[in-house]
Amino acid sequence: MKNPSQRTFGSFSNKNRKTAEFDIQTANRMLPLVKQIAQDMSANSLRRCKLQRELNQLDAFRRELTWESRSRRYRIVEELGTCDSEMKSAMQELKQLGISVVDDTHSRIGFPTNINNRPAYFTWQPPEEQVQFWNYRDEEARRPIPSDWLETKPKVLS
Repeated sequence: MKNPSQRTFGSFSNKNRKTAEFDIQTANRMLPLVKQIAQDMSANSLRRCKLQRELNQLDAFRRELTWESRSRRYRIVEELGTCDSEMKSAMQELKQLGISVVDDTHSRIGFPTNINNRPAYFTWQPPEEQVQFWNYRDEEARRPIPSDWLETKPKVLS
């Protein structure tokens, strides 16, 4: 890492970067893109599981494989690398949007926010149609978003 005095003009370090905070309306507006990324991640994960299962079967008989089976094994290893690269790319895309995957098992996506002066997430997971839950970052329990949080109040200019 460069010494701060050697950085390019206008650059900044990660420690100075403020975490994005989302309101519910913004999170819901971003949902079409987030859903597509989550769908891609889910399909990639499924593909990776199938490939890994096939690789495990081939590895069980590794010494007796025909050339065709060995060739298939090499292709699977390459495809697994591609899957990992695609997953990393999707995670990076979410990170650039300021969003996190908070639960891999459920493909739960977290939109960082602050509730009662505590770090929290508005959360969405498939197959939900919109952001309907929240939780504090240090807790797993999802709580329904109160209806009064969903009301948009027009700004009054004076």
